Amino acid sequence: MSASGGLVRFTAPTTGDLSFEVKASANNHMPNPLFATQVEAARQVLVAVAFDIPPTVSKQELADTLGAGYPLAVIATVDPLAPQQSTVSALSAKLPAALVERDGIRVPIDHTVVTEAMLRWTRRAPR
Repeated sequence: MSASGGLVRFTAPTTGDLSFEVKASANNHMPNPLFATQVEAARQVLVAVAFDIPPTVSKQELADTLGAGYPLAVIATVDPLAPQQSTVSALSAKLPAALVERDGIRVPIDHTVVTEAMLRWTRRAPR
């Protein structure tokens, strides 16, 4: 099994190996502001798995730092008529693992089939 949440990727093959890869920068070479937090959260998950102890990170921390996914209901709170910049700012503040891109915002979601939602805005001509 392999999954990716923005700048974090984890792999859990059937051999029993579990690994995390945390990128220090995004594709556009911007520094990853969550890098240290993501590395620490990944370390805590690995320790919990290796020693069969309860994890010390909460589900919210996993979503915020490792992109484990936010509840789908969070996406439902987005007002489609709100201006793009205010929506992006609000989601970025509320969801630290959301990645702002040139044409929208990518939000990891907690779902069995879909792993992320990409919110994009297109300019419409006035009526």
